[in-house]
Amino acid sequence: MNVRDHGAVGDGATDDSGAIQDAIDAASDAGGGTVYLPPGNYACSSSLTPRSNVTLSGDAGSALHHTAVSAIIYGSAVAFTDFAVEGLTFLGPVDESPATPKRGRTASGPGAQTAVFLTGDLDTTGSGQARLTNFTMRDCAVRNMTALPIRIGGVRGKVSVTGCEFTNNQDAGFLFCEEVIFQGNHVRQSADNGVSLSRGNGKISCVGNTFENCAFNGIWVAGFLTDKGPANFTVTGNVVRDVGHNGIYVDYASKYGAITGNEIDCGLFRGPSDRPSDVNGAGIYLGGFPITDRGNPTDRAEGITVVGNHIRRAARAGVYLNGVRHVQVTGNQISDVGTAHLADGTTVIESGDLTQNIGILMENPVTSADVTVALNSVVDTRATPYTNQGLVPQSASAVNAHLNTVTGTRQAGNPLETGPTRTWQAAHHFNGDIRLNAHVIGGGTAVTVAAGAQSASAAAGSNGAKDNAGVINTTAAASPAAGTIARVTYATAYGAIPKVVLTARNAAAAAVGLYVTSESVAGFSVATAMVPGAGAALSFAYHVMG
Repeated sequence: MNVRDHGAVGDGATDDSGAIQDAIDAASDAGGGTVYLPPGNYACSSSLTPRSNVTLSGDAGSALHHTAVSAIIYGSAVAFTDFAVEGLTFLGPVDESPATPKRGRTASGPGAQTAVFLTGDLDTTGSGQARLTNFTMRDCAVRNMTALPIRIGGVRGKVSVTGCEFTNNQDAGFLFCEEVIFQGNHVRQSADNGVSLSRGNGKISCVGNTFENCAFNGIWVAGFLTDKGPANFTVTGNVVRDVGHNGIYVDYASKYGAITGNEIDCGLFRGPSDRPSDVNGAGIYLGGFPITDRGNPTDRAEGITVVGNHIRRAARAGVYLNGVRHVQVTGNQISDVGTAHLADGTTVIESGDLTQNIGILMENPVTSADVTVALNSVVDTRATPYTNQGLVPQSASAVNAHLNTVTGTRQAGNPLETGPTRTWQAAHHFNGDIRLNAHVIGGGTAVTVAAGAQSASAAAGSNGAKDNAGVINTTAAASPAAGTIARVTYATAYGAIPKVVLTARNAAAAAVGLYVTSESVAGFSVATAMVPGAGAALSFAYHVMG
């Protein structure tokens, strides 16, 4: 159905809102169909009302604008199922295009605040709304809106926004929807976040989008004011560049999500140019609830994996954690974090500062629990590095950090192993050199030590004796001969006969020529080649290698 057949002109001046609405209503009353807007600039003095089973469609050059301060499409009082828009350009009055993150914008006069504003019965910010079900927006462009380019709230079923461009607006916003799919979109020059996947949403998929030059956060997955964040989300394969606050912001105790495979280059901004900030500045930010008292959360961000992300040029921290539990930060590459000065441009950030310029920063660690930080790489490649440390804190009951690497930071601390002791339950095979930068400490159950025929007694030394190593103290018999002075039985038998190395620990033991005999998978004996003195104290150490 062509809107020109209903009287629409598309000359940019004639009010076409009545003609377009007539076409939408006629298509829906006929059971549904496509309402086509040929190329042209369609002026609307009143908002268009969505109807069931209608797709509002256009081609390159098909544009709509509003002559008043309002939404071009507004749905609330009239129920619908399956309303879609595709291939359309929506135009607003903003006439300033900042080259770097900035909140404030100027506008040429009255015009559209929002391209599509929907508020269904699930939206608790209002009352009396109709039941809205299934909304699709694809291959559209929204430019220069004074508020949110789209605001989709309380819609049942599936909300899908794909392949769209959002330029020089505020944030594309979603709240209290049953399911949101935001995929393959390009967001530029936002005066707020790139996208706000906010409170009350049931399922969220934010995949394969690009966000550039956003005043605040690239991707917001969080609550708002007194409402907690959403649950059940995936944020995967997005590109985020040049943001005033954080690349990906997951706060207000959002739960059960995956943040994986994103490319984040924050641009080292400490806030938008007209709202400086030293609190934000993270590549990925996870926090609990409420945000007004970070030291005393009443609820926590929970069940979240942060895996395989590339994070560059975050002003404060590559990954920031506060008030979280059951979180894994694994396999991320974090580079060139931190700036020389705070947001005021003059206060120097010292190399010993443990709240700024950190690869992975956990503030208020007592508010977090069961956090694994593993296999991450933190590097500062700059000629003058500003990253202070790879991980803060490096020792806390909340964090199990292991097998991370840190290169080029101001502080030399390397959080290779900072968590609690880990137990290997099976054999591990290494085909290269093993380089140890710390002590090797044996563990396990103690061996059994028995006196040999030429000893009055034999026992493990005070430092114990285990299957891999130990010390044995013996006392020679009153009338000794050369022969066995001790028998050591392993707590756990080896799979094959291991090698045993002996070391005499006193002169008497060295003088009698100790050697190993009766080796087996179960244990070994120690004998003397020469006759020890009567009642001589013979002490030796052993090391076993399987």
